[in-house]
Amino acid sequence: MELRKASFDDYIKLYELIGEIEGIVQHPTHFYKIMITYFGNSIPIVSLNGRIVGFLLGFVSQTDPDEFFIWQLGVSPQHRGKGIAGKIMDYTLSIATESGCRRITATVETTNKPSQLLFESSGFSIVTNNRLGEVIEEHGKLAIKNYYASGTNQVFYQLNINLKTSK
Repeated sequence: MELRKASFDDYIKLYELIGEIEGIVQHPTHFYKIMITYFGNSIPIVSLNGRIVGFLLGFVSQTDPDEFFIWQLGVSPQHRGKGIAGKIMDYTLSIATESGCRRITATVETTNKPSQLLFESSGFSIVTNNRLGEVIEEHGKLAIKNYYASGTNQVFYQLNINLKTSK
């Protein structure tokens, strides 16, 4: 199993993996080509026998360089439960730290319990503020109502890198 930053040749394999993962929006192939071309240094992937089995799409915010934003994270259904997501999270922390970020943020749908557990076990805290939208409680978590205008509610997670790395 290899954990590394995405390279240009990975974009079609990444597209194919995302098509296998229920609950993750699969965009056209050119989207992944663009993401890897311009943000590939912040996109960790795990490959096994030449096939991508896990990934994280993230990037340093262009409006707040202290913030690294995690947009999508997934592991192929056949490879779940093997610690791949945790390894990707650790690698992402090192990428964000190397990039000079002070925090990592992410959004997770209120129904996505496995991702919530991953973020919480990785030291992330739930953050809310009314500037993001209407704060509600759903499934026992504070969330922002319909944040992406997609009909779903989002839990906002944040990890302060300074606190995490000083432990």
